Amino acid sequence: MKGSSEKLDRFPCASCGLCCKNITGIVELVEFDAGNGVCKFLDLETKKCQIYSVRPKQCQTFPFWEGVKTFSKEQKEAFCQSCPGITQKTKETKVC
Repeated sequence: MKGSSEKLDRFPCASCGLCCKNITGIVELVEFDAGNGVCKFLDLETKKCQIYSVRPKQCQTFPFWEGVKTFSKEQKEAFCQSCPGITQKTKETKVC
């Protein structure tokens, strides 16, 4: 079985910034919310994280969160539609 760090290395991130624009309700990221559901460390022009090298574990492991396993069908569908990289899944990085 592939380790989660290998999955993260192979995750096809589209660098769109959508995961950083939808952090409302993520308890681990409440202090990063600019008040509008967008991470205060997301550069909106470049769509890059301004604290990438020290970003929180929740960001480092997206979308391979344990909680995804317990999502309802509707939650999982919304989650899977929230990230273009998830839809570009490979056998090693299957989330949805």
